[in-house]
Amino acid sequence: MDVAVGGGGDALDAAAGDAPVLERVGPVLGTEPDSVGSLVPFAAEGARRRGGCAAGWNGGSGGNNGDGYAAKAGSGSGNIFRGCRAWYNSDDGWDCYDNNTGGIVFDNCWSFHNGTNLWNVSNFSGNGNGFKLGGAGTLGRHTLKNCMAFENHSKGFDHNGSLGGHTLYNCTGFRNAKWNFSFYDTPTNGTNVFKNNLSYLGLGTSGTNIVASSIMVSNSWQGFTVADADFASLDVSLAFAPRNADFSLPTNNFLRLAQGSQFIDKGVDAGLPYSGAAPDLGAFEWTSAASATSILLSDPHWVANGFQVHVDGLSGRGPAVLETSADLGTWLAVLTNPPVTGSTDVVDTNAPNPNARFYRVKEQ
Repeated sequence: MDVAVGGGGDALDAAAGDAPVLERVGPVLGTEPDSVGSLVPFAAEGARRRGGCAAGWNGGSGGNNGDGYAAKAGSGSGNIFRGCRAWYNSDDGWDCYDNNTGGIVFDNCWSFHNGTNLWNVSNFSGNGNGFKLGGAGTLGRHTLKNCMAFENHSKGFDHNGSLGGHTLYNCTGFRNAKWNFSFYDTPTNGTNVFKNNLSYLGLGTSGTNIVASSIMVSNSWQGFTVADADFASLDVSLAFAPRNADFSLPTNNFLRLAQGSQFIDKGVDAGLPYSGAAPDLGAFEWTSAASATSILLSDPHWVANGFQVHVDGLSGRGPAVLETSADLGTWLAVLTNPPVTGSTDVVDTNAPNPNARFYRVKEQ
């Protein structure tokens, strides 16, 4: 679906029903604060990418409540944001204020430049957080995987007084005006868990303010000193690049680890795909420039012995693994091919017919 909204408040409210997954949502743009009812049509970004969404340039009254995505009070359970960007919203990129039951999953989402007063409003009051995960003592517990929050005008990942324990795996916080990771209250519903996260150039020495009762394993603030040299690029303009041909978020060097970075293979297994001896820290697994291309699947059809898809963009750096999922949340490896450079055909000999199944291919 393509979405166009006015600028007078949250761009997109998560559905009150259970288990929606945002799919094929184009950029959600506003115009200026208090312009309620002014519709701004815009060409879809990621129009055929499941979960490929964008929200930006939304302004609420005085900057407040001009969020990119609002999964607030009344949201149902099972909301998933996958492959989405939120930028230049007057308040927060994502706002989960007063969400007690949501259990939202954020997968490979970017939030940046939020809290910006694009409209030169006097007495501007936009908060400017990347991912605001609660508020008012709410108990909702959310999960973030491979997400990035950078150059927001306040905090990157913020519990905002939430009393629910949140889980963050392989997330990157960079150069937010305050803390990159702000979780200073002790949860009463669960425990905060941080694994393989990377923080650079936030407030304080490590850019973090995290309560000691949290479970923290293999994060950059645990025995490392982060430096510019750890990254292939810190050029934020690359975050605005167009999506890839497969409608995934742009593949370039921004906030990816440089060759030889101290954070390569320094993580722990958090249940996410990785290459090498162990997971890397941050939102991206390190790959050589030659292999940092998109793997594309095409020409799906039934053959005599199963369901076949054509695969392009293989680098040959490792075995090609065909994975399937019924819900885009849990993935199962069903076939491992030897390394291939270029293209190949793969067949799922156990594909159910006529049940729906999603596919992806990864190189180990």
